[in-house]
Amino acid sequence: MHEIELTEILKIAQEGEAKLKDMSNHATTMSEKWRVKTNTSINPENAENIHRQDPKVELL
Repeated sequence: MHEIELTEILKIAQEGEAKLKDMSNHATTMSEKWRVKTNTSINPENAENIHRQDPKVELL
């Protein structure tokens, strides 16, 4: 392969890696929000403590 082709492949791979990381972070945040929601319905006192533990929950 030529150097230009390899550079293009590397660029595509790095963009894919960044997208996967973003999707993983989003999934983690949504999971935390779901955990807060389900814990709140069982025990509303937990919601405030969980929000303090994970600041990402309040970003969305």
